[in-house]
Amino acid sequence: MISTTLVAENKDIVLQKNSLGVTFEELTLKNNEKMGLMGVRYNFENINSYYYGLSLYGTLTGKRGGFFVGGFHSGYRYFFYDDVALDGDLFVGGGGGGSAPQGGGLMLRESLTFLYKHKFGFGYSNITFPNGAIQTQQLFVNYIIPFNSFYFLSATPSKNELQKIFATTSKEEIATTYQIYYPIKNTYQTDKTLLTIPLHLLGISYKTILEKNLFLTLESAGALGGDSTGYMEVLGGVGIPFEIKNFSANLKFLLGSAGGGKVKTDGGAVSKISAEIGYSFFNTKIALGTGYFHSIQNNFNARIMQLSIAKQFNFVVPDRVKKIDFKKFITEKYSLHFMNEHYFYNNSISSKQNNLDIDLVGMSIDLYLNSFVFLSGKACGAYRGDAGGYAEGLFGLGILSPSLKGFRTLGEIDFGAGGGGSLQTGRGTIFKPQIGVQYSFNKRFSFELMSGKIISSGKLKTNKLSFGLVYKFYKGLVQE
Repeated sequence: MISTTLVAENKDIVLQKNSLGVTFEELTLKNNEKMGLMGVRYNFENINSYYYGLSLYGTLTGKRGGFFVGGFHSGYRYFFYDDVALDGDLFVGGGGGGSAPQGGGLMLRESLTFLYKHKFGFGYSNITFPNGAIQTQQLFVNYIIPFNSFYFLSATPSKNELQKIFATTSKEEIATTYQIYYPIKNTYQTDKTLLTIPLHLLGISYKTILEKNLFLTLESAGALGGDSTGYMEVLGGVGIPFEIKNFSANLKFLLGSAGGGKVKTDGGAVSKISAEIGYSFFNTKIALGTGYFHSIQNNFNARIMQLSIAKQFNFVVPDRVKKIDFKKFITEKYSLHFMNEHYFYNNSISSKQNNLDIDLVGMSIDLYLNSFVFLSGKACGAYRGDAGGYAEGLFGLGILSPSLKGFRTLGEIDFGAGGGGSLQTGRGTIFKPQIGVQYSFNKRFSFELMSGKIISSGKLKTNKLSFGLVYKFYKGLVQE
């Protein structure tokens, strides 16, 4: 694998240590109510034992299905021995749902973990919703999977340095999905009436090939039609691929958390099995699928029809002994955004009529089609303004101007699903036109300020302002 000395000396190639963690803890709410909370955490590791990253929490047990919180965390590990460490961590995020007493949605989580072999851990956490009615301490368990990745700080890294690294390729897909859930007979809503209207979902999925006959997949989707505004699901699992030239078929098995809107999932634990057939061309795949959705703790069941459009990648990843053909090497430009969204109050924004502006915490990732045009995917959750439980998932198209003394102007149009927290989004479809400016501190970091509107399929229509930090990088690919 590429040495840390080489990474330190080279200005273009960075070997990033990462990890994916999963936690589970049981919260105790008022009246001794129990709520099982699963967390999925992506960490960017630092050689000095510091780390930071993104977290998403969702319910699996209890009666608050649809409770989700997303945000950011940072921590430090102190190693007593090579295999034993004490891990201190702080999380800040926004969300809620499931009619939980989360108030505005701001969640703070502090934790201490005893970690063994960098993978297995148990610890103690304190979770507080400062503007809500949740404050609880509990034990938890976690499991961490470490892995490494390359990223590049230049569109044209040195060929001499490229030839020095040990690397292979990883086949991956990122897809936009549109799904329709057809409720099966005797499926009930949260108000105990029959659920008869199909549920329409817009989402995103990620797939990486682990072996020739096995892949890992992660999926997330939110309602934008079907009288269940606020419904959201996050699932992960494995699949079996079959490929013949440009044609493919997949069989997937997934577990996760889901709920919100009028969809009754009790604690939130759900399962899904699906199959799809697809056709690939120019690193793009169009697929049709069908499947079955099941809520584990009650009888919400549905048949699924799905359409997806995926972009396929052959990412360059670290390897201990292999070399790749860098004559076919190219880079693609990306940017990560960590942002605050501010919605200005008017009579349309919320059914609560509380005269409060609303703030959301969120992140997005942009893929550049060329030097100026990009595609975007976003996720946000409310943390202030008495709108806890409101969340959004969006796709966008934008254009960025050339730099003038570090300044760039940009325009963007986003479309997707949003709901919950008493915001009046109708069926859940939202639309955001916006313009803004970026200022670059250096090749990697920029500050961004955006102004625009949020327009929903319901009453919600108001002005918005967002600001945040932008991190720019390149991913390496090998062309087939």
